[in-house]
Amino acid sequence: MAAAAVLLGLLPTTLAVLGSNSRETSLLALRRPFLALLLAIGAPAVSPLRSTQHADHAQILTQGEDRITIPSLTTFNAALVACAQYLFACASAFNVAHVTWQLCILTVNSFSPGAVFYPALWVATAVLVNIGGYLSTLLRTRVQMTSEPYEKVPRTALLPPGAGRPDVKSKKRTGAMAWLLREATPCVQHDQSRIQVRKESWKFIFISWLTSVGAMSNILLGTLSLSGALYISTGDAIVVIARFFGSAMLCRIILNFEMAGMRRTVDVFDEIVD
Repeated sequence: MAAAAVLLGLLPTTLAVLGSNSRETSLLALRRPFLALLLAIGAPAVSPLRSTQHADHAQILTQGEDRITIPSLTTFNAALVACAQYLFACASAFNVAHVTWQLCILTVNSFSPGAVFYPALWVATAVLVNIGGYLSTLLRTRVQMTSEPYEKVPRTALLPPGAGRPDVKSKKRTGAMAWLLREATPCVQHDQSRIQVRKESWKFIFISWLTSVGAMSNILLGTLSLSGALYISTGDAIVVIARFFGSAMLCRIILNFEMAGMRRTVDVFDEIVD
């Protein structure tokens, strides 16, 4: 049992390093919030960030020559990719929910035997931290759609030579239909948009600070609750870790694909706007 406790205690820190990045998840939530929520559940650990890093979009969305370039997709292929993304994201979220439920009911916490909710609280705080990161990004970001030709849009996030805009016809849609269409479409097929950084506000400073503290608290809570789990063998602990790792890796692959797509369709502006 001591070996199992050590392995489980290392899980939150390891997932925070290998899993999804809250900044990237927050950027994805600007375009596809439901998919971002599923990815946040499927990778229940977040990396600690300084509060100022929540507005560092150019570092993530700059298209360098060493980064993967996603080719444009046909409508049919885009639909297949979107279906696969939701299938794997839902499977990852369900897997995390199921293994967390098993930890709650089949193990006993050494420092609080009567409390069975600590593993679920660890997962829930990770989701809350991602939501806080999204709110911070929303308070510091303005997303503007543009119908200008792609080559004429002033950008700081430059595309590599030969990479053009995906062949997508711009159609004006508003309301729920526009939201559903954007949510169900991979970012590489989205219409061209601009991201402008807003001036700091007290709300942004407060929420980003809470998010940074929450990320550290999430790792500490996960380490404390999982390392104190009793009545679980080393073999079962390895299975639990493998299931968490599998979900985190699937979510990471989906997130990387979407970030590569956003680098083709989203431009980051240097100037600060109100």
